[in-house]
Amino acid sequence: MFSILRNSLLCVCAAASLCAEEGINPVSQEYQKGMHFFDKGNYKKCVKILKKIIKKNPNVTDLGRIQVQIGKTYEAMKKYKKAFKAYEVIFRKYLEYPNPEEIIEREYQIAEKYSSGQIKKILGMDFHENNKTALEIYDRVIKNAPFGPYAQPAFLKSIHILIKTKQFKEADEKISLFKKAYENSSHLDEIYYLDGYNEYLQIKRSDYDQTRTVRAVEKFRDYLKRYPTGEFYDKAKELLHEVSKTKCENDLKTAEFYLKQGNREAANKYYQSIIKDFPDTEWANEAQKRLLG
Repeated sequence: MFSILRNSLLCVCAAASLCAEEGINPVSQEYQKGMHFFDKGNYKKCVKILKKIIKKNPNVTDLGRIQVQIGKTYEAMKKYKKAFKAYEVIFRKYLEYPNPEEIIEREYQIAEKYSSGQIKKILGMDFHENNKTALEIYDRVIKNAPFGPYAQPAFLKSIHILIKTKQFKEADEKISLFKKAYENSSHLDEIYYLDGYNEYLQIKRSDYDQTRTVRAVEKFRDYLKRYPTGEFYDKAKELLHEVSKTKCENDLKTAEFYLKQGNREAANKYYQSIIKDFPDTEWANEAQKRLLG
């Protein structure tokens, strides 16, 4: 028994000595072994070998490259959330990795899969979970490289998801952050439009509180003034007309209410407000006709 153990140790020592003499890196050998399994499509075995390398050789340089390959392997397995988490390790442990832009791009593309619904088709995830994961990854893309090429698109995609899922407060916060962070962005046209649109979606047609309506009017007017040739000009103009109509019709109804109560002064305030805030419109003409002397 002792003889067998002794011979085994001698073999190990001889192999290590041979590697040293010939300049063979055992870590590199294991990596190549893992890549052999990757090329063969045995991704599970590949990940196992790569993780083992990192665990057994924590002080070896260039572990970031191995960590990235773990992420790529998870992508090949269509385990996208695990791939994202593997890539995030780079920004925590391997800051010396020479190509972080590659990781940002891969994370962004994974987020795109979730936000577009591709993941649902592949893994059967529901709508809510898809959007939640996409938001999480877009946020990391922004934080990992706030002035990189994918930060602003990630911001925009996040805002669209928040509006679509009726997370209006969070969307408003994102819009404000974007305006402050990227004052010269080519995406500001869309951002200012979304600012008004986010407000518009929160208007309750039967609500006597016109705060949201007033904000939507102000924001659409601001957009039209800033971007007279903007991509969203026609849509903003259409929605401005709609919210203006909502505001004026509610004010006319309120004025009528005060008239029935015998409060001519209060009614006139609403008529005058319409004439002042919406001049040269059908509603201003109507208010002018009803204005009491």
